[in-house]
Amino acid sequence: MPGLGDPSTYLMPQQPIHRAVFVMGSKYGRMLNLVTNPYEFSVEGVHILGTSGECLSDLKRFTKTLSGVELLSKVLDWQHLAPTIPDTVDGFPFIDRDPFIIESFPHILFAANQPEASHALVEFEGNRRTLLLSVPSFTKTFSMVLVNLRNLEVIEHNFFVDRLICDI
Repeated sequence: MPGLGDPSTYLMPQQPIHRAVFVMGSKYGRMLNLVTNPYEFSVEGVHILGTSGECLSDLKRFTKTLSGVELLSKVLDWQHLAPTIPDTVDGFPFIDRDPFIIESFPHILFAANQPEASHALVEFEGNRRTLLLSVPSFTKTFSMVLVNLRNLEVIEHNFFVDRLICDI
């Protein structure tokens, strides 16, 4: 999924990064799955919807009191992934549809490149629930999150790098 600064279109929704960027990607064939931003998909019947996080980061500029997960909850309430397009985030103009409207509630809604990992499970009528997941920027936190698709349990894993090794 492309994000801010990646070799992709600047306007949202971003198109997939071109396959030519990944020189060794052809060795792995279909294992390299280049997707749009935002992207919606299913794994084993679990409906997942996510973004690389720019729109959520833009929302944080307007409210200093809400966390990433609280803003994801608002996004789900508003049923719109990018409410600040085209005002403060540039977006491609669509005439007949809005690709950022959330048409069905996902099991997992995530935003990547966030300052820290956090999550919350939101329950709805009819025994439905959505996992709201704030995925940290790996390059800044050396942390990743894993989700058990059976029960939506979240585990954060930190990779601590010895500073001495990095200086060599």
